[in-house]
Amino acid sequence: MMTLKVEWEQTYKEHLKTIKRQNDLKILCENHAQLDEPFKSIVIEQKRAICAKWGWEMPSV
Repeated sequence: MMTLKVEWEQTYKEHLKTIKRQNDLKILCENHAQLDEPFKSIVIEQKRAICAKWGWEMPSV
């Protein structure tokens, strides 16, 4: 019984990680060229943090 619970928890954690990764990728792919300062700088910094978190290359700004 305990093994099933541990397996379920691990599967659930992986599922949550996948969702976070997909949401981060969606943010990364959004176009921010139309934004004015300071919002543009905030979005660029957010994208840098996402890339650092997942080990992705920062797209051109």
